[in-house]
Amino acid sequence: MLLITKLTLMFLIISLNLFASDVRVIHEATSKAEKTKAVVLTANVLDFERVNYILLHYKKPQDKNWNTKEMLPEEGSYKAVIPTDALLGDKILYYIEVIDIEDKSQNGFASKNEPQTIKLWGDENLSSNSKKTTEDEKFFAEELAIFVDEKSIIKVKLASGKEESIFDAPLSTTVLTYDEIKKAGATSIQEALRLIPGMIVREQTAGNFDIHIRGFDNVPPNSFLPFATNSITLLMIDNRVVYNYLNGGIFWEALPIDINDIDRIEIIRGASSAMYGPNAAAGVMNIITKRVNKKNSSFSKVNVSYGNGNSLFANGIAGYQKDKIAITLSGNMQERNRFDKTYWSWSNGIGGGWADSAGSIKSINHQLKTLDEVNLTKIVFPHPEVSVRKQGFNGFVNYDLTKHFTFDFAMGAQSSEVQKAFVETFASTLVTYISDTRYVDFKSYIFNDFVARVSYLWGSQDVLNYPLYSNDVSVLNSSIDYTFTYNTLNLRPSLTYNRISYIGEGFGSGSDAEALMDNVAFSLRGEFTLFDKLRLIGAGRIDKFNYSEEYNITYQFATTVKFSNSLLLRALYSRANRNPFLTDIFWSAINRDENSPQAYLGNENLNLMTMDMIEGGLRFNIFNVEFELEGFYTKAKDYDHLAVTGGFVVIDGVGRGELKFQNMELIAKQYGITANIAFNSNKFQIKIFGTFQKTDLENHNENFLMNYKSTSLVDKEHKSTPKFYGGGYLNYSPIRKLNININPYYYSSHKFSHIYGEVDISSKFILNGRVSYDITEKLELYFNGRNILNSKIKEFGYTERVGGLYLIGANVEY
Repeated sequence: MLLITKLTLMFLIISLNLFASDVRVIHEATSKAEKTKAVVLTANVLDFERVNYILLHYKKPQDKNWNTKEMLPEEGSYKAVIPTDALLGDKILYYIEVIDIEDKSQNGFASKNEPQTIKLWGDENLSSNSKKTTEDEKFFAEELAIFVDEKSIIKVKLASGKEESIFDAPLSTTVLTYDEIKKAGATSIQEALRLIPGMIVREQTAGNFDIHIRGFDNVPPNSFLPFATNSITLLMIDNRVVYNYLNGGIFWEALPIDINDIDRIEIIRGASSAMYGPNAAAGVMNIITKRVNKKNSSFSKVNVSYGNGNSLFANGIAGYQKDKIAITLSGNMQERNRFDKTYWSWSNGIGGGWADSAGSIKSINHQLKTLDEVNLTKIVFPHPEVSVRKQGFNGFVNYDLTKHFTFDFAMGAQSSEVQKAFVETFASTLVTYISDTRYVDFKSYIFNDFVARVSYLWGSQDVLNYPLYSNDVSVLNSSIDYTFTYNTLNLRPSLTYNRISYIGEGFGSGSDAEALMDNVAFSLRGEFTLFDKLRLIGAGRIDKFNYSEEYNITYQFATTVKFSNSLLLRALYSRANRNPFLTDIFWSAINRDENSPQAYLGNENLNLMTMDMIEGGLRFNIFNVEFELEGFYTKAKDYDHLAVTGGFVVIDGVGRGELKFQNMELIAKQYGITANIAFNSNKFQIKIFGTFQKTDLENHNENFLMNYKSTSLVDKEHKSTPKFYGGGYLNYSPIRKLNININPYYYSSHKFSHIYGEVDISSKFILNGRVSYDITEKLELYFNGRNILNSKIKEFGYTERVGGLYLIGANVEY
């Protein structure tokens, strides 16, 4: 620890020395311009890390006051646009000003007293007295700042740990912005993920989705519901881990934030545990929240929509910054009803069948407490008509203690009630899941190089009347990391400590039994650039859990070759693992069937499920067209599942048959390719993307539950992941006030494999659209259609036929 402290101090001293000189800016002066075309100016920065922001000042020679615009950051450079309404007369003047990290002004290019002159040419009749630029021309000139080289302007930090352009990212990365989500009309964060390449997004019940990155869904097959849903993807909010440690996966309905909170969503497809820890096996999603980004400014947004099925969506956000402090507050609520009244019941008929209502589900005395039909609807399904009912609140505070020392604090709460497919109660596929949690999150930054963080979440997560999956939860996450940079070498060591506590009947006798897991980890990421084109990246991580003497090691190696600003090739090899689940490790649960008493036990000797991935990719930009192609091969092993051991244990004085989690010999291999093409202009934005994949299983024991030692193993194709899935995004703004968006999504036919049987899932085409009109600059009215064609094909086994959702709404922004 003393050595780490000395190294940290040394790094801080070196960082201070890096700030010793003025920021150096290289700008190729613009001396001529056409009056009818907006002027795009670029400033290259040699001391990028020392820049706070850069301003472009421009005016006509006869004007007294200067117009000022903030230049948008790019990798090593900044951009800004002088719109056409300023290009009137014979000439225009401009200069570039740099504001450094100490908030000191420096001359970047030219100066206020000696500005650069742009001579204007074109229609001689075009002058301030003869023609005014239309509102639409002004709008599209401003929008050009976004559409010109969009991949370079939008930044991403998730892929390498440092801020960079999407084009330069070494991993398979996508950034989805708030503007894209809003225009597409997505009603939730889950649904918005259909706009991203490589995502499988299927709706179980209205507003509740099963989401996977690339696949590996329903592995192992012939298993219970918790094994069918996603348990190998990591989700973060502002780098704060949001994860279900009980049996893996993400409780999407329990997120405290909503659409209006989003600035952007960053996604990595593929194994990434070396950088972000266990459970980033299939990929990582990081939701970056919206904050006030300019001093002495404010903003507010309110969005409300209502539609069929008693569907109501409302969320709002407001932020204010004054001098050193910035405060943002947000709130959201959502309510949706089910499309169906029916429930699949495992006890209705041989092999199960559909019950007309919750009250007609038969025989519910195995896992659940014995209930009559009246109590069934009151206790297990108290609101059988409700699919989603949720509320959330968040507060964010940022305080600049000094110019180089910043605090960031976030807090929030949420409550939710949903009906979704989560776990078998041996009554129905659907359960009522209720979550009520709070969180606090604190971060401090020193020179943006040293970052310390601690977050805490607590509350309750319950499956109604099913005590094995009802728990009081507390999760502590903490980390410190430091980024050291010397020329083109970048190193980032990080130390992490997590403590997870779940209290409930599933972990022993009584409702106060506790499963406690501690995790300590050290990681190191390094990067080196050669010849300004070849980039080498490596990362490694060691995890130690309190229940085991083993050390879990993950690693990642990546390289990119940037032939030009329009062509990049990349390659990657990565090993990742899944987080240990509390059920798999610590479970000590019993059933309530007096005729067949059983005990479900965890196993502290399990190997963690591990994924090895090889990936290659190509990015190519020409004019306004962006193309990306990625190919991947992933191998997964060391899955685990409950199995009858043949042994007996005595719990509460009753001898019980033992079911215990055991590792499987199963190996899953996936081969795939994802393509994405996008076209941007000032009125059109078009994106088309799709993934082809094939998954094979080796050494699969199809009767693992009853005979886990069987040597009768089979190799077969896994048919639970669609062979093709993808979508598109078409946005058209014919005039400034009108916006039209169409975003389709499609997946091919596949199967849902359950321990009680297999269900065919038909291919489905889902067409979504949104049309909006700006009544004023601050008020927008819109019509939003989800699944406009009203296709009622089930998207997930034994759940619901979700139909079309049609909404009218208003959006107010200040």
